[in-house]
Amino acid sequence: MNKDYIRVAVRPVKSLNAFTTYFAKSIRQGRFLVAELNELKTYPFRSEIVLLHWPDEFFRKVSRRARVRRWIFLINATLSRCLFGQKVVWAVHNLVPHDSSSLKSTQIMRSFFSCLGGLIFFSQESRKVFTEVYPELSLVPFVITKHGRYPGPDLEFSPAHNAPGTPIKCALVGYIRPYKSPMSLASAAAALGKDAVSLTIAGLCANKQLAYDLSCVSSSTDNILFINEQLSEVRFTEIIDESDAIVIPYQSILNSGSAVHALSRYRRVIAPRFPTLVELQSAVGSDWVHLYDGSMSPDTLRKALVWAHNAPKSEPDLSQFEWEGIGSQLRDFLETVAR
Repeated sequence: MNKDYIRVAVRPVKSLNAFTTYFAKSIRQGRFLVAELNELKTYPFRSEIVLLHWPDEFFRKVSRRARVRRWIFLINATLSRCLFGQKVVWAVHNLVPHDSSSLKSTQIMRSFFSCLGGLIFFSQESRKVFTEVYPELSLVPFVITKHGRYPGPDLEFSPAHNAPGTPIKCALVGYIRPYKSPMSLASAAAALGKDAVSLTIAGLCANKQLAYDLSCVSSSTDNILFINEQLSEVRFTEIIDESDAIVIPYQSILNSGSAVHALSRYRRVIAPRFPTLVELQSAVGSDWVHLYDGSMSPDTLRKALVWAHNAPKSEPDLSQFEWEGIGSQLRDFLETVAR
């Protein structure tokens, strides 16, 4: 390892999710040099660290061209590890890709595992679940940090409107996928009516049947708006800011950037009682994160709306999610891994 600096090739640095940009920026300090990894160009053999967010191609069926690219990556990573001591680090956002069938053969996945020199987790619970699913990786060096907050655009604390007798403005925002249970949320909102809740479901929905179903329920009610389009970071944030609460009615979740994004904009979160979200609630308080048991239903949503109406207007404590501390923790870990 070069003693003057540590080179980190990250994929991606820039993406539709601003988290990756903030993540890279938090590392790019001192003797850390951060560059974006692009396997279609030259593989970064001389980088001490290759850091991957969402390495989905090693866990699902892909095209023939993509299969060739992932084998080339694995061969290059193996050579670079043997020749230069390079380490591959996986930032673990989820255990497997969402809404995709698993590989019939695990050869690719196991080959990827053999390249790993480090793991980054964003909650204590995600580490626990990960080792249950992949016990063979329990000895790989790891760090547990927080999912950093979304700092921009500038916002001063101003409680969302929740005056008695007025409907709560709720939103589900981001990629709209079946595992996020948007139809159960839409059905619950439709059942409660416009006097109780106004719901916006916004984000690109690639599933044609789901998009059709959401369009139908939206057009047949007067309290549900469905926006089926790719959202820019600015528009994504605007929809959060226009809401009183962000609802995350997912069927499963390891980490939730949407929840942290909502809290970063001082908007309350309504979500299932999954272990990682219990951890989030413990960090920021039950005034800001409401957890429910079971699936989303009209009664579940009604109780959440009562909570939103009655929740105190105090500012949330997001000190654990500040990038300064997270970046320091990440740099210490990556320096240890690179040795």
